[in-house]
Amino acid sequence: MLDTLIRNATIVDGTGGAPYRASVGLQDGRIAEIGALEGAQAAEAVAADGLVLAPGFIDIHTHSDMTLLAVPDCLSMVQQGTTTMVGGNCGFSMVPGEFPTFAEYFGAIEREGISANFCTYVGHGTIRRAVMGLDSMPPTPEQMAGMRKFVARSLEEGVVGLSSGLIYVPSMYGDVAELSQAARVLQAYDGVYTSHIRGEGETVFAAVAEAIEVGRRTGLRVQISHLKMESSLMWGRAEELLDLIRRARQEGLRINVDQYPYAAY
Repeated sequence: MLDTLIRNATIVDGTGGAPYRASVGLQDGRIAEIGALEGAQAAEAVAADGLVLAPGFIDIHTHSDMTLLAVPDCLSMVQQGTTTMVGGNCGFSMVPGEFPTFAEYFGAIEREGISANFCTYVGHGTIRRAVMGLDSMPPTPEQMAGMRKFVARSLEEGVVGLSSGLIYVPSMYGDVAELSQAARVLQAYDGVYTSHIRGEGETVFAAVAEAIEVGRRTGLRVQISHLKMESSLMWGRAEELLDLIRRARQEGLRINVDQYPYAAY
């Protein structure tokens, strides 16, 4: 006998395929069967006619790095169906700074216990500040080596990539050459470079092109955060901007974008 039987749901399973109608049987906290399941017996039955059943959602862009330690039940996320959060965005991360290493940060999370899954980037701005303060000059070779060392150690400790926040001090002082050098450390890990780009209004085309150029120079996966047309002067040009991204993808570059899940810009 199954523990739970969810009957006749419309299933969107995350594979990219078309939704389909089926029942799902759960046993010992895991999916045991998917299909018609006619005649299946269960301690609990849920009628899901007219409802959609999907895996937990991934919120690819959060700033929950500190709050998940303060509010470990993560109810604001879980109650919306989000079961994985990605932190360390926009060039800011908890390491180096609040914690000396990601090993210690992840250890604190595990000791506290949280109800969602969590992964994080290491922030370019956070690393830059640790190595060279708020200096707006390009890094010296020694400083660049220090930044790359921070990225490498962070990857070894489990981060998923490098983020930049190019409208924020000090990440904004990094140019394409600096960002590419720092990001190349990700190559051995197939990590992701994600960016709050340098402009989201009148300069959005140049800013997207800059992120694409980092991908071109490194071969990395690039994630452009919360893509938008921030200024009304740019409204109506979304397809033109998307064409810029499509051309990069046709070139063979791995460029992806995300957007706010609410109406903005």
